[in-house]
Formats: sequence, C-alpha cells, structure tokens
Amino acid sequence: MAFKVLVASYITEEYYKIPIDWDLEDVGIKWGKLYYKNEEVIVPMQEGEHDMKRPDDMEIRDMDEYEDFFDCE
Repeated sequence: MAFKVLVASYITEEYYKIPIDWDLEDVGIKWGKLYYKNEEVIVPMQEGEHDMKRPDDMEIRDMDEYEDFFDCE
C-alpha cells in the first residue's frame, strides 16, 4: 500500500503516516487522535509537544521526505 504524510501543525508539528488515497477533506485531528471520515484511525505518527485541542494547520506532504520518521514500523 502506498502512503503519504499528513502533517498537523501545532506549536510543533506532528507527522502521521496515512494512505496515499486519503483526501485532506476527510481527515480530522482532535487531541492528537486522527479521524478519517469521522472514524478514529490508528496510524504511525511522530509526536511534538503541544497542548492545543486542534491543529492550526494541516497539509499533505510526499512520503519520500519522511521515510526516516517511520523506520521503526
């Protein structure tokens, strides 16, 4: 399965490894939990420190830039 990275920006960034066919409009994040089409989904992620309820920004980035973030899978 191919993946891309969803980056949720708080004071720091959090990196979520998500399937490449997910659209940003279908993704939500609350308290660090990822939701796809309103259902919680457990995906690999790298945490940053934050205390905010929702991210200030979310964007999709190419997986090639972040392969090292998910090496421990």
